[in-house]
Amino acid sequence: MSESIFKSIIEEYAEREFNSYPDTTDHKFSRKHRSEMKKIFKIYERNAAALRQKNRAETALYYAPALPKRKHFSAKLVVITFLLIFLALISGCFLKPDVIFTDFTGREYTDHTEIRPKNINNAPETIEKKYVLTDIPEGFEIREIKEDVFGVFTKYINRETKQYIWFDQCIKKTYGAIHLNTEQGELVEVDINGHKGLLLEEIDEEDHFTNIIWDDGDYIFKLFCYFDKNATLNLAKSAKLSEIE
Repeated sequence: MSESIFKSIIEEYAEREFNSYPDTTDHKFSRKHRSEMKKIFKIYERNAAALRQKNRAETALYYAPALPKRKHFSAKLVVITFLLIFLALISGCFLKPDVIFTDFTGREYTDHTEIRPKNINNAPETIEKKYVLTDIPEGFEIREIKEDVFGVFTKYINRETKQYIWFDQCIKKTYGAIHLNTEQGELVEVDINGHKGLLLEEIDEEDHFTNIIWDDGDYIFKLFCYFDKNATLNLAKSAKLSEIE
């Protein structure tokens, strides 16, 4: 069977499979989902570009010995030197110096900032205490709760305005790096019940939303909602230890 015939069979089968499902309404992804996907695709594009550059470099090095030799510098050395200079220039364009805050450290890139907690020593390895938001705005209700020994995720929804609130509590040792889209916003240090957190406010044509991340010494908390920075900060300060375990 030729490749073209096999391809046509697969396409026909896929079309039949697709047509077997009833029509559904278009799904509108949340602002948080679209922001996260935009960040993922940009990271993918950067990594793909770096991989292509690496492949070109390896190809250049493979053929370097065939280049005519000079008296003082080998062709291979010239190619390597050129590549190192080129990669250094590229890194300088895409990478900024490390950023250091009170409880977090990280690194800035052109389209996002990578944040990590400074200190994970003596932090609990499982969720031993659960925190909840105690000042939820009127009209919001719990849409979803996911809970295990590594974290607690709570999602709220206002069915009338279609706005969401996401509140995460995670253990520090497995949380890893936190990627924030700082392409159109700047991280600002704020105080949350005696702990220094990071606030990122973004405004575009469609939405106005705010991210807040803080470390209380035991856990990492992340709050995302469609409010301005003051309303989000007040909501973050309402996080209290749950009386129901």
